Amino acid sequence: MKRNKAFLLLFILLLLSSPASAIMNINIEDTDVDGVKARKLNCQLSQASFMGSIMMTAFLGSNKKTFESCGLKGKEASLEWAWNTGKVDSVKLLSPNDSTLAACLNKGLQGQAIEGSGKCQGYVSVP
Repeated sequence: MKRNKAFLLLFILLLLSSPASAIMNINIEDTDVDGVKARKLNCQLSQASFMGSIMMTAFLGSNKKTFESCGLKGKEASLEWAWNTGKVDSVKLLSPNDSTLAACLNKGLQGQAIEGSGKCQGYVSVP
């Protein structure tokens, strides 16, 4: 009996001392938030959160003006963006091949606030 308690205590200590690295994958097939449509959205968040999908769609909706001013009204773009410590630090336009659109989205989304760290890829449009 004492041996079982010792193993249990050792297991708990090892569990508590190991670094936590809970990555949460979110897949959203189709959504429309505040006039921004996203489809086939795939995100990896560095910390698991039950609010993860809400956080990602809210980020897209809050950037509707950026998407419109960059020319996505009535068009769709495939984007990849990443953020670290609460700010977007990487934006990549995967399609269409349009350097003006890419530069505009990069300028408009870089530095935008978003909780935690992670990466998303998906199709975004403003119908």
